[in-house]
Amino acid sequence: MLVQNYCQNPNYLKRLIICFHMEKNFRFYLDHPEAKMDNNTSERALRKILIGCKNWMYLGSRRSGKTMANHMTLVQTYRSMDINPHKYLEFIYRNLMSYPHKKLHELLPNKWKETLQNRK
Repeated sequence: MLVQNYCQNPNYLKRLIICFHMEKNFRFYLDHPEAKMDNNTSERALRKILIGCKNWMYLGSRRSGKTMANHMTLVQTYRSMDINPHKYLEFIYRNLMSYPHKKLHELLPNKWKETLQNRK
């Protein structure tokens, strides 16, 4: 009797049809349980930027706004890789000019921690 009530409900049938059409998407999450179905991580990262929006409202020009956006993108990337942005950028700015050009790939964020450990 309960099944008959659901089947007669047009909203339930619409939702069921949508699920069948999106089966491929749902199967992805069944096959890859490590994949997250939400975007809470990115929203938490953006929260820090949104808090600073009032401070950066008057950057001076469009060009400086784009520069700030690029800078914040890099900072958030470093944070997502568990790299302290201040330490990383300070190291890069101090050592980039004197670093051997054949080893510049060692300064990429994903290799930087290994480079520091090998230097010690």
